[in-house]
Amino acid sequence: MPTKGYMFGKKKRYCKPRGRHASKTNAQLQSSVLDTAGSEAATTQPASAAERKISLTAVTNADNTNKRLPEDFIYVMMNSMQLTTMVSLLCCPHCFDNKLTMCITQSKGMAHLIKIKCLNCETYLWSDWTSKKSNDVHLDINVRAVAALKESGISHSKFDRFCGLMSMPCMHRNTYNNLANIVNTAIIEAGEECMIRASAVVHGRNISQPLTTDERISSTGCPVITVSFDGTWHKRGHSSHSGIGTVIDFDTGLVIDTEVLSNYCHVCDSNSAELNFDASKHMCQKNFSGSANAMEAAAASKIFSRSVASRKLVCGTMLCDGDSKSHSSAITNSGYDVEILKEDCINHISKRMFNALNNLKMSNKKELNYRLTKPKIEKITNYYSKALRQNAPGIQKMKLAVMGSHFFI
Repeated sequence: MPTKGYMFGKKKRYCKPRGRHASKTNAQLQSSVLDTAGSEAATTQPASAAERKISLTAVTNADNTNKRLPEDFIYVMMNSMQLTTMVSLLCCPHCFDNKLTMCITQSKGMAHLIKIKCLNCETYLWSDWTSKKSNDVHLDINVRAVAALKESGISHSKFDRFCGLMSMPCMHRNTYNNLANIVNTAIIEAGEECMIRASAVVHGRNISQPLTTDERISSTGCPVITVSFDGTWHKRGHSSHSGIGTVIDFDTGLVIDTEVLSNYCHVCDSNSAELNFDASKHMCQKNFSGSANAMEAAAASKIFSRSVASRKLVCGTMLCDGDSKSHSSAITNSGYDVEILKEDCINHISKRMFNALNNLKMSNKKELNYRLTKPKIEKITNYYSKALRQNAPGIQKMKLAVMGSHFFI
């Protein structure tokens, strides 16, 4: 019986030599080349966007770089009975008797004052809080707990329930509110400091080496940059009480400025007798009286009006999601001597095309339900965005490309 080979019309498949047919010198050479290439790739591999932004705004001050906590600085949850048992096994350094006892005499939030006493010689050996003071006033563990709760979106009532299930004492509501105000102020100051450093980086880069194509010059002496602006809300559906607008530099991706707006304050709308304190002395959270839809335009107006004074920058080109209200509001209240140009995001334009086709399908289900399917809608949207992206900024070219994309569907 003939063996399989080229006589049957099958071409022998090429494969890597194995066993005694393999060349050790070639394998070693290839491995060395791969190792060299891998090391070069590792050294030349670009950093992530977050690492690049952090390196641009890194603080070189030695006082700020040496504020890191030691590696063994951690908080441990421990049962008090086990800690008492552990202390009872130790000996007193004065009378050398093992009659040490531990007692918790005072509590402040999640911190406790622990005292260790020898019952034989009636001597207090140690007395200290379970947490140090972070700012010479407030205990560190309480500040960290409030910051973690605010970051996780957990209210005081839910935290009280958690402490009850864990058999832990919970901090008082007044303590929680005071620390929340302190944490809020510290976060705002840290964010403002970070955005000022980012603005200085953008200012220096645009003066030394301009990256954008905007060569306009402002009479203020500030560089004219290209930014992207967008707004978001706490809730969807145009019923949110809180909104935020953000301006990001187009070249570096650094956040230049933000504005938070709120049209509701819980203390102002509540009865002061139920809150057990004078409502006239609180920090009101309401700084806007319009609707949720008007927050984005109001945020753009405030950010662009103070960009020269606070950031030493002129936002000459505005990349947004197609909303003309934010652009017109920025032009009206900016006070620039240069015109604010508007650029639309192609992704948002494609999204509007997808929504329009989907609404057309839903309104004519009998005629278009099986003809205008979801894959076809996605295909039309992809061709539409590709035609815009490849032929921008020529309007006539984009129009011809969009109309010609129908022949490929």
